Amino acid sequence: MRIILKILGLIGAVIVGVFIVAGLQTPDFRIERTRKLSAPPEAIYSLIGTMAKWRDWSPWLEMEPGAEVSYSGPEAGAGATQTWKGQKIGSGSITLLEAEAPSRVKYQVQFIDWNATNFGEFRLVAFTKPDGSVDGTQVTWVMEGKNNLIARVFWLLMGVRKNIEKDFDRGLDLLEAKSKA
Repeated sequence: MRIILKILGLIGAVIVGVFIVAGLQTPDFRIERTRKLSAPPEAIYSLIGTMAKWRDWSPWLEMEPGAEVSYSGPEAGAGATQTWKGQKIGSGSITLLEAEAPSRVKYQVQFIDWNATNFGEFRLVAFTKPDGSVDGTQVTWVMEGKNNLIARVFWLLMGVRKNIEKDFDRGLDLLEAKSKA
């Protein structure tokens, strides 16, 4: 009986410890990835500023190509919205809030299953050669938000930050490939 009590006490201590560590973390998060892509800003902007084109490069829709996807609002620019529902990727929506061709797109993403709303941005900066011609684009992809305590515990235990960073890297790979096509 004493062994069972010691095991239960140890399990309780670990659980309390995880919650303390998670509670000490800031609720604010920011994930940012930057990469130089070979295409000019206009080619990349056409893929991120038009909601229906996200299907061509989204790492999450690549993960679950059979997910239900629908669109509302304008086709491109501020107000364009994509809604998705899948077994692996869950349910949510993304709405473009601001679109400044060919340099910036801001968006709001809602994860229905997690009751979370985050904000993101793409910034595109042209690399120019000494002769003034474009030599690719620096693409910066950012997502920011706040995590409640339960979400911080989940992020801590499941390595969510690293997974999102990998997804962003894959998305940038796909943007590179699609912007060349």
